[in-house]
Amino acid sequence: MMSTGRTALQKRVMALLRRIEHPTAGNTEAWEDTHAKWEQATKLILNYPKAKMEDGQAAESLHKTIVKRRMSHVSGGGSIDLSDTDSLQEWINMTGFLCALGGVCLQQRSNSGLATYSPPMGPVSERKGSMISVMSSEGNADTPVSKFMDRLLSLMVCNHEKVGLQIRTNVKDLVGLELSPALYPMLFNKLKNTISKFFDSQGQVLLTDTNTQFVEQTIAIMKNLLDNHTEGSSEHLGQASIETMMLNLVRYVRVLGNMVHAIQIKTKLCQLVEVMMARRDDLSFCQEMKFRNKMVEYLTDWVMGTSNQAADDDVKCLTRDLDQASMEAVVSLLAGLPLQPEEGDGVELMEAKSQLFLKYFTLFMNLLNDCSEVEDENAQTGGRKRGMSRRLASLRHCTVLAMSNLLNANVDSGLMHSIGLGYHKDLQTRATFMEVLTKILQQGTEFDTLAETVLADRFERLVELVTMMGDQGELPIAMALANVVPCSQWDELARVLVTLFDSRHLLYQLLWNMFSKEVELADSMQTLFRGNSLASKIMTFCFKVYGATYLQKLLDPLLRIVITSSDWQHVSFEVDPTRLEQSESLEENQRNLLQMTEKFFHAIISSSSEFPPQLRSVCHCLYQATCHSLLNKATVKEKKENKKSVVSQRFPQNSIGAVGSAMFLRFINPAIVSPYEAGILDKKPPPRIERGLKLMSKILQSIANHVLFTKEEHMRPFNDFVKSNFDAARRFFLDIASDCPTSDAVNHSLSFISDGNVLALHRLLWNNQEKIGQYLSSNRKLASIFPATGITKLLEDDLSIRWQHFLRTWVLQSTNLWQTHTGPALTLPVQNLRNL
Repeated sequence: MMSTGRTALQKRVMALLRRIEHPTAGNTEAWEDTHAKWEQATKLILNYPKAKMEDGQAAESLHKTIVKRRMSHVSGGGSIDLSDTDSLQEWINMTGFLCALGGVCLQQRSNSGLATYSPPMGPVSERKGSMISVMSSEGNADTPVSKFMDRLLSLMVCNHEKVGLQIRTNVKDLVGLELSPALYPMLFNKLKNTISKFFDSQGQVLLTDTNTQFVEQTIAIMKNLLDNHTEGSSEHLGQASIETMMLNLVRYVRVLGNMVHAIQIKTKLCQLVEVMMARRDDLSFCQEMKFRNKMVEYLTDWVMGTSNQAADDDVKCLTRDLDQASMEAVVSLLAGLPLQPEEGDGVELMEAKSQLFLKYFTLFMNLLNDCSEVEDENAQTGGRKRGMSRRLASLRHCTVLAMSNLLNANVDSGLMHSIGLGYHKDLQTRATFMEVLTKILQQGTEFDTLAETVLADRFERLVELVTMMGDQGELPIAMALANVVPCSQWDELARVLVTLFDSRHLLYQLLWNMFSKEVELADSMQTLFRGNSLASKIMTFCFKVYGATYLQKLLDPLLRIVITSSDWQHVSFEVDPTRLEQSESLEENQRNLLQMTEKFFHAIISSSSEFPPQLRSVCHCLYQATCHSLLNKATVKEKKENKKSVVSQRFPQNSIGAVGSAMFLRFINPAIVSPYEAGILDKKPPPRIERGLKLMSKILQSIANHVLFTKEEHMRPFNDFVKSNFDAARRFFLDIASDCPTSDAVNHSLSFISDGNVLALHRLLWNNQEKIGQYLSSNRKLASIFPATGITKLLEDDLSIRWQHFLRTWVLQSTNLWQTHTGPALTLPVQNLRNL
């Protein structure tokens, strides 16, 4: 539906608001101020008198309301008259604003302390937990954004006599279509928690009109949300699992009965399941196979539930729509799904799987027979049957697809039940089975999905693919990803690559390849790792993961002395004359800043023995990659003349400067300038201390860069101090970068690979496989290590050659028999099979 005028403008505004990712003082204050006005307006709306006013009063109130509403932007007060449509529209606009911009309010500080990175080691099948412990995605219940979400959920079932329907409709649309993707995890958790209250302690459904209304609204919101491919939504969809919520939705809807409204809700829920499976790669599942098996069990109960008993033609159409929606959802759920019977049935696993397969296969065959019978009835009775015929044809097609997917993923337990249909006396049944076989041969089938360790095995294959290394240390797939993945996804790619290569004790090789490429593309030493390149992001992630404890131990005592010591209580560090207060002395402030900088600098260069071995490895790799790459840039003549130092001839400072510059720029100085955000301090330092820390970081960065101040006049007095510490800094950098710890000496704290990282890797590979193939094909050296065509083969589900060979042989033998003993009814299906 196309929107025009104000509505279209509001949609464009909210689309722009959703793209804001980082909180600022301005947008945070705007959200909080709007939220306060919205809360007041919401209370006024909900408390609005139900009795209608007389015409004269309404006109007078309308005028007053518009004036007060305009004044409310200044005073924060005002009232709302629901006879004025502009007042309600203003409330709707505020709701949309809060939904679209709410993501910026999520970036709050966790008080849980430093994250730890020491997960269990061992085989993939034995690993549990996640790589990095993170804060609950539901967030703190006391935050304004959490309160706002709670209020929205309550308004989903608003029963206000005058505007209840408008509020429910607009809340549903705004949450489903305009909500900031960053709020998806919080929304999922709140919906899950609310719906879980619709069941008693024994799991029985608490059936009420309000609960049913909330369930229906949730289904609509989730469908809109998953249908709406908002920019950046994929990143946030998988941060909270929706399995429990989806199962509870189905459990609740199952008991609604077979009234018209109940059938409509069931149909919408089936459509939601289909959309959910279409976004499967973006979602997170805790026990995907078990969840999908349970969903198939529930949804197949709705197939043919009331379609044969309904007397009214309209009800029959609705029930056929439910059959269609159920089967479309089941088709998506059965794709590549190995059947998993309920545990504790007292039956052997293979026998239980065989019985479960027979149950579903029989249901689908009965549904096909039912479609045929109805078609025969329509042919005899005539009348208004064209729409029903189209429905039956579509339903029949879905049923054949479901049977194909079912047999495709469960060959060992299903073939014995289905193969006999090829010799069934009913020609229609035989033709249907040939359609199923045709679909299977087109899709291929796999045996390895039945293994208990299927997910772990597939994850292992993916990790081996990306960490594969050539004879000379080349990383074809990793470097291909680095070259083709969009820069907007580099943060995710950096996290995934570091985690995977560290798990294989190959982090040094990854860093070498990435750093060497960065150096080769650099114009000068000063531009190294200054931009937001992938190599810079990988380095930053390594510093963040491996250096958190080191920074805490190093900087926390120093910062606390500066903040809490009586000697520093009233000290100023301002050295810019234009910002100096009248009571302050420039020379005294310069001494203060110099004294603090000297204390921090000597603490840093004295901490080499505490420097983490993982970061020593990073610095050593950076140092060696810089030397090696810059030497490779020298001309052949320079190499033959054996000049003493190509690097030092090319740049004024040698390659060790790259280590110091990058370490302070990406690691130490960010923690000094923002100790609160870095997790070192519990609260922000006073403004005067913050200013001093910022100025001190400039001095430390100049020492690391081996350059003096020239542009900033007020910093030139510190050049003597900077110059006098060049050698001390150089010795420190050489100390931490000269030696690389052995693999045994390094604690590989990221060696556990979380499912989330592997799923992210699969998504990056799948979305960019064509570009990866082109990159590998264009690079002969990398193509010789790994052919471009291998990517798709490893990503797609493996086809079983033995199963393919068996089916083709059996088809060729059987189709000869069928063509000999049957009439023209089977000619086309037989020919389709033989042509495969």
